[in-house]
Amino acid sequence: HKSEPDSSFVICCMPMSLRSKWEEEILQARKMAEQARWELETQTAALKEAHKQLEASLADKDRILSIAAHDFRNPVSAMLGLAELIETELDEKLRAELQPLFRHLRLSGEYVLKLISNLLDFGKIQSGKLKIERQPADLANLLREAVELATPSAHEKDVQLAVETSGEDFTALLDPVQIGQVLHNLLGNAVKFSPRQSVVRLWLGSTPENLSIVVADEGPGIPSSELPNLFRAFQRGSSQPVDSSP
Repeated sequence: HKSEPDSSFVICCMPMSLRSKWEEEILQARKMAEQARWELETQTAALKEAHKQLEASLADKDRILSIAAHDFRNPVSAMLGLAELIETELDEKLRAELQPLFRHLRLSGEYVLKLISNLLDFGKIQSGKLKIERQPADLANLLREAVELATPSAHEKDVQLAVETSGEDFTALLDPVQIGQVLHNLLGNAVKFSPRQSVVRLWLGSTPENLSIVVADEGPGIPSSELPNLFRAFQRGSSQPVDSSP
C-alpha cells in the first residue's frame, strides 16, 4: 500500500490589535532614529563652525603676536646697538672697568630678544610646529650665561651662587636657545624662592654617556602633593617667592 503525500499546512493568524501595536512601535523607533540623526548632524555642523572660528581666532592671535614681537624687538635691538656704540667710544681704561656691565647689558638684551621670539614659539608649540634647532654647544657656557643673568637679583637678596663642575667635556648636541631658557628659569626660580643670605648650588657633571645639571636652593621646595602637576601647562605651585628686602 502506497501512502499519499502529506499536503497539510498550518496558518498562523496575528490579532489585528497586536499587529497595530508593533507597527506603531516600529514607526516610533524610526522617528526617534531620525530625530537622533538630525541632532547629530546639527551638532556636527556646530562643531565644524566652532572649529572654523577657533582656527580664525588662532590665526588672529598669531598675527597679533607677530606684530607685538616685531614692535618689542626693534627698541631692544636699538638699545643693544647703542650700548655697543658707547662701549667702542670709551677709552681703553674705562672700557676695561665697565666691560662686566656692558656684558651683562648685552646678555640681558639678548635674553629679552629670546623671550620675544618665544611669544611666537608659543603659537608654534600649540600647533605642533616648533622646531628644535640642535647643534653642538658647550653646556658650561650656557650655565655661565644663566649665572651672569641671575647675579643682580641674587645680590639683592645676598644669595650666593656656588658653581661646581665634575668632568671636562660639556659639549652636547642641543638647542642652545631652548636649553639656555630652561637654565635661566631654573636659576631664576631658585633665587626667587631662596631666603636671604642663603646659597644656591649649581652642579654640572659629565660622563661618557650624558651630562647632568643640578640646581639646589634652600627655599621651601615643592609640596609632594603638587609634584604630579609640575609639568602641566599654566600650573602654579602654592609656594610663595621670598621677599628680597632686608
